[in-house]
Amino acid sequence: MDNLPEQVAWDILGRIKRTVDKNSVSLTCKRLHELDNEQRKCIRVGCGLNPANEALVSLCNRFQNLEKVEISYSGWMSKLGKQLDDRGLYNLSLIFTPRISGFGILSVVVGCKNLNLLHLNRCLNITSMEWLEYLGKLQTLEDLCIKNCRAIGEGDLIKLGPSWQKLKRLQFEVDANYRYMKVYDRLAVDQWQTQWIPCDSMIELKLVNGIISPGRGLACVLGKCSNLEKIHLDMCVGVKDSDITGLARNSSNLRSISLRVPSDFSLPLLMNNPIRLTDECLEALAQNCTHLESVRLSFSDGEFPSFSSFTLHGILTLVQNCPIRELALDHVYSFNDVGMEALCSAEYLQMLELSRCQEITDEGLQLVAQFPKLCVLKLSKCLGVTNDGLKPLVGSHKLKLLAVDDCPQISERGVHGAADSVTFKQDLSWMNYENMVVDNTMYDINERAGDFNVFETPLAPQPPPTTPAARLRSSLFVLPRMSCSALFTLNTFLSPALHRSLTLKPSKCYTAPTACVNVDTSAHQKPSVHLKTSEEIIADEKKFIVGTYARAPVVLSSGKGCKLYDVEGREYLDLTSGIAVSALGHGDPDWVRAVTQHADVLTHVSNIYYSVPQVELAKRLVAVSFADRVFFCNSGTEANEAAIKFSRKFQRLSRPDDTNVPVEFIAFKNCFHGRTMGALALTSKEHYRSPFEPIMPGVTFLEYGNVQAAVEMIQSGKIAAVFVEPIQGEGGVYSATKEFLQSLRTACDDAGCLLVFDEVQCGLGRTGYLWAHEAYGVFPDIMTLAKPLAGGLPIGAALVTERVAKAINPGEHGSTFAGGNSHVNEIRGLGLIIGIELDVSASPFVDACRKSGLLILTAGKGNVIRIVPPLIVSKQELGLAVKIMVDCLPVLDEASSK
Repeated sequence: MDNLPEQVAWDILGRIKRTVDKNSVSLTCKRLHELDNEQRKCIRVGCGLNPANEALVSLCNRFQNLEKVEISYSGWMSKLGKQLDDRGLYNLSLIFTPRISGFGILSVVVGCKNLNLLHLNRCLNITSMEWLEYLGKLQTLEDLCIKNCRAIGEGDLIKLGPSWQKLKRLQFEVDANYRYMKVYDRLAVDQWQTQWIPCDSMIELKLVNGIISPGRGLACVLGKCSNLEKIHLDMCVGVKDSDITGLARNSSNLRSISLRVPSDFSLPLLMNNPIRLTDECLEALAQNCTHLESVRLSFSDGEFPSFSSFTLHGILTLVQNCPIRELALDHVYSFNDVGMEALCSAEYLQMLELSRCQEITDEGLQLVAQFPKLCVLKLSKCLGVTNDGLKPLVGSHKLKLLAVDDCPQISERGVHGAADSVTFKQDLSWMNYENMVVDNTMYDINERAGDFNVFETPLAPQPPPTTPAARLRSSLFVLPRMSCSALFTLNTFLSPALHRSLTLKPSKCYTAPTACVNVDTSAHQKPSVHLKTSEEIIADEKKFIVGTYARAPVVLSSGKGCKLYDVEGREYLDLTSGIAVSALGHGDPDWVRAVTQHADVLTHVSNIYYSVPQVELAKRLVAVSFADRVFFCNSGTEANEAAIKFSRKFQRLSRPDDTNVPVEFIAFKNCFHGRTMGALALTSKEHYRSPFEPIMPGVTFLEYGNVQAAVEMIQSGKIAAVFVEPIQGEGGVYSATKEFLQSLRTACDDAGCLLVFDEVQCGLGRTGYLWAHEAYGVFPDIMTLAKPLAGGLPIGAALVTERVAKAINPGEHGSTFAGGNSHVNEIRGLGLIIGIELDVSASPFVDACRKSGLLILTAGKGNVIRIVPPLIVSKQELGLAVKIMVDCLPVLDEASSK
């Protein structure tokens, strides 16, 4: 072997690609070992180095022409980075090296002055950013990838400075579990806005879980990449039509775009800006990007599809005006058989990938045979297509590749012969149910994913439903182990065509259910014994409980999901959720398990000691909000009491020499902030306040939405804080405008007073955003929370910024248990907080609905119907609620006639 001709030896080494094989071959003879040392330009270092630093030095000394090093070893620690200095290194990849610090990276880039590729993946201990500044001065970097390095933020990338001019590829991915937006750093914002960021060389940009906000982070980069060819935006917070439109106008060479955005029903838990892309951006791409060849549109959630955002018109506009060769659609429910028909004229389309596109049926799939140039078709988790949809392709040799993954109604027999090359996978565990019946043939899906047997025996005929509730439920019966999310996916959003092709029925004996479909299929178990009737319990209540409430004459004893049951066993559909408290509904198994498990471990120890759950909850709230600190209490009114005290203390600390410290407050008409004395003073309704006067002075009530009056009062210099609900619940479900909240924010900043958002009722997902203020892009100094925070247990919280928290010292505040009818004037609200204003009293209507099994609330002056259901409410249950309300509408005519 040592006598091999040099050319033959070089050819042997050139044909071996795997590092482990090269290592083995180089040990067979001295000649190959020497040539390998000379030829090897890339090494990958994994575990097994002992000691790691010395071993790496040895490898670097051995391979003199080393250009690329990939380190995937958690034990490597580079305090000085000497192992790689002066090696002529061009490429460096570090994968999960938690012990390497920013100083180690700095030493590496100082020693390797020709570095043009740097990939950092899960390097968790890089906190100092001097290495970025040094790379900026070198101006050699062309490819930068930063993935899940928690301490490196978008704002740090500005330190690359002049290197932006040469950078060709940038991939920046944030760990979604640690992404959150803090209050803007004004200095960093100014730097991004004023510094010219040259991005003319950028050809590929990939941003995952980033923040795209005006004047912040990478928003300044999007519109400046004039030579960009490929872009991937995955769950980037705050991206808007204007961003994509600007990108399209400046990047006419764009060839590939991938957009992944949330669905309609996802709660943007880690977002402080709305994400909404519409057809406007697709039309801009169609108009300006004439070289666009690859398009991927995806919605994030596997459970809840999207019907809005990109419509069929926008997608087809893009396909018809650009030479699209690859089109991938994931969870795009606006794409249906009409879209498939339109693709028959797509003269460039070669690859089509459809994932969870549930509006496509066999009729649309059969049109694939008419697509002019299509040669690759991929189907994944599409419920509405069957073997019949593939029949025109069988034997046609139209497709070079057909890939079918987890489509429950397509069998291996159905794909046979439909393409030159076929891949078929059937793993139905994602559907999360055991037994499925398709066209009267029962598929028994075993617990092992993908294993199923077919039984040709049809099901025995089922007795027809006899009651209206049973008729409503007869469209879908859910199996005992089917999850609520699976039900929501499989029933709520199935198109009529899909309902015809896919019918789910119980595979075992039929038992007529007595409760509407929600999280359970079995009938709710009514209490077998009740010692007293409703009338007796109501009488005892009046005898032993202080009469602070005007209760409805119903005694509720149990609940499950969105259903409540009284002591006589009557069922009610609950659209009140305990006045927006029970967001998870009643008897949620995860909630019950968490409460009982912890109650068995520890209950109350007071705030004299530290508590693990309290700290963990505070960390989670801070991570998903504007806030830096959290104060826990027992209720919403206590949270507002804390905000009052924090505001006054902040003002005193901020103005130590001022003899006239601002101590007054602004609140707004129709507001409700609580019933304790301080919060009561901030509540505008006279009938709440007058019985307990005198109350705390210094509160001015202004018209909700009156910008001019609010700004003038704030500028008076007397105001410590402004209290406002982004959506007034108790006051009649009135929503603020962005202009109103933004004006309050600006005026408060100018005057030095605090802005307090009361989100006790409208926060925590009620509006479709985690925080109601996220819909407006305006952030407070203090936010008060309660109601749904513990899903039914008493808890409140005041979330504050660091500058507010610094004003509070130990002992200054605390809490013991902290931890379409003519009578319709207007329908308003957002998400699952809806108000219907009537021209008559809403009480008769609410009473009639209750007698029909529907629980709703009043608000405002008694003429507003307030609907705040549990966040788990299904479309069927909302449909039933609408039906009951429509049936009860005549009582409004009777009320008006009186």
